[in-house]
Amino acid sequence: DNLGLTEKDLKILEKNKLINPGPKIFPGDIASGPVVAKSSKFLEWVKTPNCRFKALEMEGGGMLASVYENDQTSQPVKFCK
Repeated sequence: DNLGLTEKDLKILEKNKLINPGPKIFPGDIASGPVVAKSSKFLEWVKTPNCRFKALEMEGGGMLASVYENDQTSQPVKFCK
């Protein structure tokens, strides 16, 4: 579904970087935890060249903390290498 746009219109929008032609995959680690990304010290650290994280995720850490607090038998699935 191109939302009624012609192929020509889509190419123009892609060329001007107003839309992406499709999803992009960036392999790498994701930082996750109970730290709010607005913390200036945390953002400073994440933006350093030595930091290997490709993205920040703040919801999963809270969810896993809740699981841990309420059900000691649950084990989170680990997707890290």
